[in-house]
Amino acid sequence: MAAASEGETSSCIRAAMTNGPPHVFLNANSPRDSVGTVMDVLKIISKKLGWCFSFRRAKYDFIGNILPNDTWDGAIGEVIRGECDMLTSTVIPNYQRNLALDITVPLWEASHTVVYRKAQIQPDITGFLKPFSGVTWLCVLATFAACVASLFLMLKMRELLSRKSRSNHDKQGSLTGAVPISVITVVKIFLNQTCEREKRFSFMRMAMGSTILGGFLLSAFYKAFLLSMLVLPRVVEPFNSLEDLVTRKPMPYLLIPGSLIEAAAKEAEPNTTFGKLYRNVDGWEKDFLRMIEKVAYGKWAIVGAKEGLHAAREVIFAKTRTCPLTNKDRFLSSWYSLCFRKNSPYTAPFNQIAVRLKESGILDMLDKKYRPNEIKCSVAKDVLSLRPLGITDLFGVFLLYAGGMGLATISFILERWSRGSKKELK
Repeated sequence: MAAASEGETSSCIRAAMTNGPPHVFLNANSPRDSVGTVMDVLKIISKKLGWCFSFRRAKYDFIGNILPNDTWDGAIGEVIRGECDMLTSTVIPNYQRNLALDITVPLWEASHTVVYRKAQIQPDITGFLKPFSGVTWLCVLATFAACVASLFLMLKMRELLSRKSRSNHDKQGSLTGAVPISVITVVKIFLNQTCEREKRFSFMRMAMGSTILGGFLLSAFYKAFLLSMLVLPRVVEPFNSLEDLVTRKPMPYLLIPGSLIEAAAKEAEPNTTFGKLYRNVDGWEKDFLRMIEKVAYGKWAIVGAKEGLHAAREVIFAKTRTCPLTNKDRFLSSWYSLCFRKNSPYTAPFNQIAVRLKESGILDMLDKKYRPNEIKCSVAKDVLSLRPLGITDLFGVFLLYAGGMGLATISFILERWSRGSKKELK
């Protein structure tokens, strides 16, 4: 690219720049050596039109917005005041920017999102309840109670039909003995325990056989579904939407000063989602690398341009070969452009070349050039559904066994108590 040093500004377009990956990766020590999609576009245009550019870092390292006194801060303010001819960092147009600047034709699509660290896989302590829904578990408990009641009635009928029971009915009052026997018998059946051999009527054998068959089918289905549910990861998302983030505040979030999202949120009504976004913000950050570091640790979220997520992924993947960041929601869809001073003679020639570059697909090709690992990170999002089981995944199973031991203990105590009651009655 035909680029001049900072001192050679008489015949070159004075271009201020801020750091805005993936469009501009600013080289603070030598701005002319910066890279990015915009730098590649300017290189093509300089060859076509014979332009040269004098690059320098903007005094204020953020894009800028209009102030209450109708002046502009940030890099846009430098362009409006005539300190430079254009801003090489991409801007997202709005009404005020269109009035104050010459905005070029749309170059790339733009949208906003919430960027945060992916939720970590957690052990599912209550995973043993997942095979059945809450209604199914209630039905199982109701079935258990019905089996106990049926067995109790059968025992009472057997006592009434027994001669011995009829002769001693007034003395024994067998109600207290039949209840624990019924409960213990049904619990043993559900736990696949053997029952004592004693004389039963045919309808009683049929009822107990049906109960045993139901318990077998229930346990078989439960075991099969439990094994299949164990391999599913339990992922707890910190928030569900932008509204949830700004209202419930499950984690702090950052905004970028001088960005379009700041301007839109600042003008929004206080009770709207954008109004809450501006008034409940936890911090402001304009340094791209510090921003990535905060989000990568999982303590902060960023509300900003979605393209910044792609750039952050590339930086983190280059260092760690991992893709820990993700995003949620999409809003404020627009486009990226460049800007010149109002009524600049450079705007029309630039737009002519930019339209041809966009129609030929060169702009999209340049955009993908600086996102080589996007496919890898997109595939990595689905890999979590297939993984080996860890020790933490078995906590629920251990809890289930502990519950089984507790039921066995209760069953043992009830059985000892019922046998003692029988001896006293005799």
